[in-house]
Amino acid sequence: MPDEKGESSTWKELSKSTLLDAKQQLNAIETLVKERLYAEYTSQCSDIAPYLQQRGRSVGRQLLNALLIPNNPPGRVSFESGDEDATKSKEHLEGVDPFLGPVLDPFVAGLTEPFEQKYKDIRSATILTLVASSTFCGLLGFALGRYFGGPDRRR
Repeated sequence: MPDEKGESSTWKELSKSTLLDAKQQLNAIETLVKERLYAEYTSQCSDIAPYLQQRGRSVGRQLLNALLIPNNPPGRVSFESGDEDATKSKEHLEGVDPFLGPVLDPFVAGLTEPFEQKYKDIRSATILTLVASSTFCGLLGFALGRYFGGPDRRR
């Protein structure tokens, strides 16, 4: 018959191994639940991505209209940057970053669409203006030099 010390040490070892197994099982379950939750979250976000993109496009158009056509431009506005607030915001965003991507990516894609379109319009108009003005200046210089340049320039 084993003594009490032997019996108690066996029970301690058994309880420790059972406790470690339970912790491992709980960690595995926690990981599985997190993975499933994130998969469901990204699935739901992908379902509403077109709506988010449309909302971003709408906000982008409103911003573009506000920036291009100022009705009564305000006076000078100054902003003070708070380094502590920026650091706190950055730390908070790093913690929830996996959850922001599926929501913000389609919204930002829609938000930038009106700006990209306006950029293309302005770019093509600028290039056309530069080409037209360069051609006109070249032809005007040639004509002025040809007709008003004197006899030694007409060779």
